[in-house]
Amino acid sequence: MKLLFLMTLLPIHLLCQKKDTIDNNQLSLYYNSHNKLYRVINTQTGKDFEGWGKFESYDGNEYRYYKNNKLIYTDFRDFKNRIIKREIICDQDNKCLEVYEYYDNNIKTPKRKYFLCFYENSNEESEEKKCKEYYEYYRNGQIKVKGQYQGDKEVGIWIYFDDKGKVNKKITRAK
Repeated sequence: MKLLFLMTLLPIHLLCQKKDTIDNNQLSLYYNSHNKLYRVINTQTGKDFEGWGKFESYDGNEYRYYKNNKLIYTDFRDFKNRIIKREIICDQDNKCLEVYEYYDNNIKTPKRKYFLCFYENSNEESEEKKCKEYYEYYRNGQIKVKGQYQGDKEVGIWIYFDDKGKVNKKITRAK
């Protein structure tokens, strides 16, 4: 009975640990109550992780890049190992992400660029909403749409361009 108990609980315990392996260093990752990383410790030395490192998820679809005790950005890849999305931390409090979605692994030409801001709702749960600037691009790199978001709502002037960069129309969105 004890063996059965251990066989069922041990895998659950191992899956709950938040550890990454970077350059043969065992790292402990510390998350806040909103599941955002706030500290990376090298378990061999017991000190904050310093330097540059990369972690590849078990399925190879997510790569996390760390520098000096902080998560800097995360790449998401397709099954052919092509980058399809990159999320960059854009503030020190981890309350903002700059998101790039790409065409066919061409990380020089994004399909979309936008920001996600994290807010606490009335239940003290974290919500992510589009905020700040928003851009869509044609495959040739020209801007297709340019606008602003505030709390997941389109606000201000939105400009639509043709694939040569000429303005097609402007729409003003109410706040």
